[in-house]
Amino acid sequence: MTLPIDMLNQLKAVNAWGEARQAIENAVNHLQKGGIKMPKKITLGIFLGDPQKLLQSG
Repeated sequence: MTLPIDMLNQLKAVNAWGEARQAIENAVNHLQKGGIKMPKKITLGIFLGDPQKLLQSG
């Protein structure tokens, strides 16, 4: 069983927050080119858990 702290350490090891920031910046740039404005603040979440179980919960 993988513990949440292990999952967080894995995310840190692959620079997940930096990658997420870059993905959001890219999305904002593409949306702005299409004339779509983004709000100044957005809230995102990272769900730690088994992806298959998360898919089944929806």
